Amino acid sequence: MTPTPDAADTPPSRPSLAKTFFALPPIGSRWPAATRAGAAFLLPALVLLALDFGSSAPLASLGAFAVLYGEDRPYRIRWRVILLAGVLLVMGVSVMGALTRVTVHVTHGDLVVYSALLVISVITVFSVNALRTGPPAALFFVLSSAVASVAVRHGVSLGVLVVATCAGAVGALVCGMAPALFDRDRPQTTAVRAAIVAVDDYRTNSRPGVSALRQGAAGKILQAWSTLYDAAQTESGRSADANRSTLGDQLWEAHMRLHDGRHGFSSPPLPRPTPSERLREALTPASHAGVTALRTAVAATAGMLISVALGLGRPDWAIVSVVLVLQLGPDRIRGALRGGHRLAGTVVGLGLLWLLHYVVGDELILVVVLALLNFLIELTVVANYGLAVTFITPLALLIGTPIGDSLAEPIVDRLAETVIGVVLAVGSVWVIAPRAHRRTTVFTLGRVLGEISGLVAALAVTPPSQLLRARRDLQWDLIEAESVAATSAVDDPAWAAEHWGTHVDVCTLGYDTLQRCWQTAPDHRVDDVELSDLRHRTESLRARLRPRR
Repeated sequence: MTPTPDAADTPPSRPSLAKTFFALPPIGSRWPAATRAGAAFLLPALVLLALDFGSSAPLASLGAFAVLYGEDRPYRIRWRVILLAGVLLVMGVSVMGALTRVTVHVTHGDLVVYSALLVISVITVFSVNALRTGPPAALFFVLSSAVASVAVRHGVSLGVLVVATCAGAVGALVCGMAPALFDRDRPQTTAVRAAIVAVDDYRTNSRPGVSALRQGAAGKILQAWSTLYDAAQTESGRSADANRSTLGDQLWEAHMRLHDGRHGFSSPPLPRPTPSERLREALTPASHAGVTALRTAVAATAGMLISVALGLGRPDWAIVSVVLVLQLGPDRIRGALRGGHRLAGTVVGLGLLWLLHYVVGDELILVVVLALLNFLIELTVVANYGLAVTFITPLALLIGTPIGDSLAEPIVDRLAETVIGVVLAVGSVWVIAPRAHRRTTVFTLGRVLGEISGLVAALAVTPPSQLLRARRDLQWDLIEAESVAATSAVDDPAWAAEHWGTHVDVCTLGYDTLQRCWQTAPDHRVDDVELSDLRHRTESLRARLRPRR
């Protein structure tokens, strides 16, 4: 069964803000990750306490955040991802700590520090969107840098700060890799099963919207192949043992069902593009990453300047609030949702901070409380962002920041800085490049057509089995096209409805082109008649797209 191009001519409807705000999906599957997040901080913090680091032991949390970036990755590369995240966290902490130390007695030195945090924020927001890393995105890189500056300003030595952060990063590496002792294949198995379920859903679903299911299944397939590449498990096992079916075999069968392929296991598709390729592709003002970085830069700069002008104590808190809302480039509805979650979570979190102020009596209790907060953040961040912010707020304010007897002034200031950051972040989605979604949608569809045209031209003289890179690049751009079109449907429903047919036709053509490749036996060429049809459809769609640039 192949979905017809007109099966999804209606763009997705806007999500209900009220319903989504209070949504709380099941969190049962998050328990192992949450436990690792708590342990990654608790273990090194206890060691630091034993070494008489005292009130600086909680700073281990700044490096322990690295464990969050290794979740769901095969253990073969997980250690590298956690190590890289740890190194970047230590670098950010070191730079911000050193900069704070040398400018502490300089006139307007705070502005230099806040500007550095602004640069870190924009670079990380652009990078996570270009790389499509998903959560936790830029948040903890920016947050750790901000906390480092505050800690040094309150008397923590740079050496102690760096040592504590490194200890947390080591804890993240140990706890992140510990499950490999019990089930090394879990990340790969989970990814392959998710791909199989998505293909089953697509193949059995004949209701309107099957085009979205087709793209969703293709995305899961690409993600699963990338996961198997990371784990070095793309091979077939049946050649050695007819009764053994490897994950590669299972995924190949699902892949063939997605594309109506009929031949046996051959060369699997390539994994996702390399980080350098993804970053290079995003280096254009029309890209989603470019637009998101622009909005972050403007909103964060304004938030910093307004906070300074009002004499608030933590302008960096306004910058962090902007990043929390904009870090993944939300559409207008989800941006408002993020802003609402940020505000509500901060209010409740500040109340929790007030309660903890009377509970935390010594350093050991503080470490245990912070470990529990790390656990709760990871447990809830996927289910409900507002709930996660409830725990992020006291965590960020308890690390490296001595709290005096009076909490009234800092609580009022943090709330004011949050309101400033959230209002500017949500407003930026409406005011800064308000029609960027149109430009990005047309730009992305044009790039997809360019990929199709180049692939079809190559298929005229080359077997598909020798064009794996071009096929992978087309699949990657099709996933991006679906994402930006969905944003347009939410931000600009009337415009999206008018152009949705073109979007569907371009994506359908892209998947039909890939399907022809997978239906062709290795070392054979695609039929000339089919290539002629693909070429004609490509030129027709180019003509439809050109006047709207």
